[in-house]
Amino acid sequence: MWINVYISGISLNRKSVLALDLISQFLPPLKPGETGLKALKWMEEFKVYNLPVVDGHEYLGLVSEDEILDSNQRDLPVTEFLNEHRKPFVTDEQHIYDVLRTITSADVSTIAVLESNGDFLGSITLQDLLSKFEELAAISQAGGIIVLEFDQNDYSLAKIAHVIESNDSKILSSYVSKKSQSDRMELTIKVDREELAPILQSLERHEYNVVGAFQEKQQIDDLRTRYDSFMRYINI
Repeated sequence: MWINVYISGISLNRKSVLALDLISQFLPPLKPGETGLKALKWMEEFKVYNLPVVDGHEYLGLVSEDEILDSNQRDLPVTEFLNEHRKPFVTDEQHIYDVLRTITSADVSTIAVLESNGDFLGSITLQDLLSKFEELAAISQAGGIIVLEFDQNDYSLAKIAHVIESNDSKILSSYVSKKSQSDRMELTIKVDREELAPILQSLERHEYNVVGAFQEKQQIDDLRTRYDSFMRYINI
């Protein structure tokens, strides 16, 4: 199973979230003597396709569903299915952005969290990580979405926030993306107001180039459906 998630410049109006805050309370690690068959059973139960193998506090690596399924000896200990050169992990103090970058670049559904001394603390699943992003990016909260385009040198979120707040509204989250081979950028803003006309008028008076506006009353069902479909996909 392959999943690609790309994030560029998300600004979240919440406190920083670290790997330690994201550790699953339910996903157990495998012990070295446990079998590939048991690993497959747990993967099906917890809807993941990787599980960490831990000896005491020592993280030995991730065992993969594909590697076990490709084997004709599923009763072998899980250590037989480990790749000693592939032991992806994050440390407990790494930011949620680093966690997402690591878990997607490693193409795994589970990432181990280690203390600075190398001791295993627990695991983070891709599903829990995406659910946290949904919460932080205010996807489920009512509001509207505005898309602005500007030159890179003209970007100032503080100035844009001032215009929005002057209309009795606040930014819930924002996403900045740079157009390839260009100095132009797009800023997508989620605000806590569904009626966007006053905000759009103010932005245009301040000579901001508004290239899109979506009142969530009309768009939220589609967004929610797409998100739910993706969550069902990673649970397959």
